[in-house]
Amino acid sequence: DAVDRTPRAVWFDLGMVVVGLGVLVFGARELLAGAVTAAEILRISPILIALSVIAVGTSLPEFAVAVIASRRRTAEISVGNAVGSNIFNILLILGTTALLQPIRVTDLRWLDVSMLIFFAVALWLLMLVGNRLTRGEGLLLLSVYVLYVISLLP
Repeated sequence: DAVDRTPRAVWFDLGMVVVGLGVLVFGARELLAGAVTAAEILRISPILIALSVIAVGTSLPEFAVAVIASRRRTAEISVGNAVGSNIFNILLILGTTALLQPIRVTDLRWLDVSMLIFFAVALWLLMLVGNRLTRGEGLLLLSVYVLYVISLLP
């Protein structure tokens, strides 16, 4: 497929990037506002909403990439995307947030951080041993995530 590189196409692409960023910022604000409202209505900790609803909402683009990559038989893109996204979120997003406003987290449980560490190590070991994830291992990861989300419920 040839790519149209005319100045009009470049300006159109740049315009679409700006529109996309605007929609992204609007969507992020609405997601956050809705999550805070839901936490207040349900009288549950905002961190519970963040660890479940917001985490799923912000991961949907990665999920879409994973599905498309798997269907195109380029699943390594999914692994790179998931690992890269987590590194990006932990280092750049949390780092930038702390620069703008110090972070004080009182509701984060040891289980939450333990899950992060455990699954990072588990994924590393699974990939190291077989250099791939089987369907069974994928089912195991998904099942444990579902159990983790259930454990978050009040």
